[in-house]
Amino acid sequence: MTRDPQPPPPLPTAPPTYQQPPQPALPVADYAGSHRACRGCGGGPLEEPGFTWWGGLVGHKILGVEQCKRCKKWWVKSTGQPGDTRVAVYMITGIVLGILIGGVWVYYMMLS
Repeated sequence: MTRDPQPPPPLPTAPPTYQQPPQPALPVADYAGSHRACRGCGGGPLEEPGFTWWGGLVGHKILGVEQCKRCKKWWVKSTGQPGDTRVAVYMITGIVLGILIGGVWVYYMMLS
Protein backbone atom coordinates (compact mmCIF):
# COMPACT_ATOMS: atom_id res chain seq x y z
CA MET A 1 0.00 0.00 0.00
CA THR A 2 1.36 3.42 -0.96
CA ARG A 3 1.13 6.46 1.14
CA ASP A 4 -0.26 9.64 -0.31
CA PRO A 5 2.16 12.52 0.00
CA GLN A 6 1.23 14.98 2.70
CA PRO A 7 1.02 18.67 1.83
CA PRO A 8 3.82 20.79 3.28
CA PRO A 9 3.10 22.50 6.56
CA PRO A 10 1.81 26.08 6.22
CA LEU A 11 4.43 28.81 6.25
CA PRO A 12 4.55 30.95 9.36
CA THR A 13 2.73 34.21 8.88
CA ALA A 14 4.52 37.49 9.32
CA PRO A 15 3.60 39.43 12.42
CA PRO A 16 1.02 42.11 11.75
CA THR A 17 2.56 45.44 10.88
CA TYR A 18 1.68 48.50 12.92
CA GLN A 19 -0.60 50.90 11.15
CA GLN A 20 -0.98 54.42 12.43
CA PRO A 21 -4.52 55.54 13.07
CA PRO A 22 -5.84 58.03 10.54
CA GLN A 23 -4.84 61.58 11.38
CA PRO A 24 -7.48 64.30 11.51
CA ALA A 25 -7.36 66.85 8.74
CA LEU A 26 -5.06 69.73 9.57
CA PRO A 27 -6.44 73.25 9.44
CA VAL A 28 -3.43 74.24 7.33
CA ALA A 29 -5.08 72.75 4.23
CA ASP A 30 -8.10 74.99 4.73
CA TYR A 31 -5.77 77.87 5.48
CA ALA A 32 -4.34 77.74 1.96
CA GLY A 33 -7.67 78.53 0.31
CA SER A 34 -8.65 81.82 -1.29
CA HIS A 35 -10.81 82.96 1.66
CA ARG A 36 -9.03 82.16 4.88
CA ALA A 37 -10.82 82.50 8.18
CA CYS A 38 -8.88 83.64 11.23
CA ARG A 39 -7.91 80.76 13.52
CA GLY A 40 -8.19 83.06 16.53
CA CYS A 41 -11.64 84.63 16.18
CA GLY A 42 -13.11 82.51 13.37
CA GLY A 43 -13.85 85.65 11.38
CA GLY A 44 -11.58 87.35 8.99
CA PRO A 45 -10.56 88.08 6.36
CA LEU A 46 -6.81 87.68 6.61
CA GLU A 47 -5.02 90.30 4.55
CA GLU A 48 -1.57 91.70 4.01
CA PRO A 49 -1.47 95.26 5.30
CA GLY A 50 0.01 98.01 3.15
CA PHE A 51 2.05 99.46 6.02
CA THR A 52 2.81 98.46 9.62
CA TRP A 53 4.24 100.61 12.41
CA TRP A 54 6.77 97.89 13.29
CA GLY A 55 7.89 96.86 9.81
CA GLY A 56 7.03 99.68 7.44
CA LEU A 57 6.26 98.62 3.89
CA VAL A 58 8.30 95.40 3.83
CA GLY A 59 8.39 93.95 7.38
CA HIS A 60 5.31 91.75 7.01
CA LYS A 61 6.53 90.52 3.60
CA ILE A 62 9.94 89.57 5.01
CA LEU A 63 8.30 87.66 7.87
CA GLY A 64 5.56 86.07 5.76
CA VAL A 65 2.70 87.13 8.04
CA GLU A 66 -0.75 88.56 7.51
CA GLN A 67 -3.27 90.15 9.83
CA CYS A 68 -6.88 89.40 10.66
CA LYS A 69 -8.96 92.50 10.03
CA ARG A 70 -11.40 91.58 12.78
CA CYS A 71 -9.22 90.68 15.80
CA LYS A 72 -5.93 92.24 14.56
CA LYS A 73 -3.85 89.09 15.30
CA TRP A 74 -0.89 88.15 13.09
CA TRP A 75 -0.72 84.73 11.40
CA VAL A 76 2.04 83.02 9.38
CA LYS A 77 0.82 82.64 5.79
CA SER A 78 2.39 79.28 5.01
CA THR A 79 1.43 77.40 8.16
CA GLY A 80 -1.46 79.25 9.79
CA GLN A 81 0.43 79.43 13.10
CA PRO A 82 0.43 82.60 15.23
CA GLY A 83 2.93 85.17 13.94
CA ASP A 84 3.35 87.18 17.16
CA THR A 85 6.77 85.65 17.92
CA ARG A 86 8.10 86.56 14.48
CA VAL A 87 6.87 90.12 14.87
CA ALA A 88 8.41 90.45 18.36
CA VAL A 89 11.80 89.09 17.22
CA TYR A 90 11.74 91.46 14.22
CA MET A 91 11.01 94.45 16.49
CA ILE A 92 13.62 93.52 19.12
CA THR A 93 16.26 92.98 16.45
CA GLY A 94 15.52 96.40 14.96
CA ILE A 95 15.69 98.10 18.36
CA VAL A 96 18.99 96.40 19.28
CA LEU A 97 20.55 97.28 15.91
CA GLY A 98 19.35 100.87 16.26
CA ILE A 99 20.88 101.19 19.73
CA LEU A 100 24.18 99.67 18.56
CA ILE A 101 24.45 101.89 15.48
CA GLY A 102 23.43 104.95 17.50
CA GLY A 103 25.99 104.13 20.20
CA VAL A 104 28.77 103.75 17.65
CA TRP A 105 27.78 107.04 16.03
CA VAL A 106 27.74 108.89 19.38
CA TYR A 107 31.12 107.35 20.28
CA TYR A 108 32.74 108.55 17.05
CA MET A 109 31.14 111.98 17.43
CA MET A 110 32.65 112.32 20.90
CA LEU A 111 36.12 111.42 19.56
CA SER A 112 36.12 114.12 16.89
